[in-house]
Amino acid sequence: MERNDNQESIFKGILSILFVMYCISTQIMAFYFWWNLMKADSFVKAFFVDPFIAEFKGILWPFFI
Repeated sequence: MERNDNQESIFKGILSILFVMYCISTQIMAFYFWWNLMKADSFVKAFFVDPFIAEFKGILWPFFI
């Protein structure tokens, strides 16, 4: 029984590391997409609309590789 608990904790640790890596990469890509949108749009749109678009793209980008 103890071995199963150890395997479960290792599995949870690996999943936690993968989730953190996913979160960090999505935020980096969200900033990248926001930067590209900001260069193309007006000042007001760049600060009020583009962050939402960039965040959406940043969260979904790994699924479209």
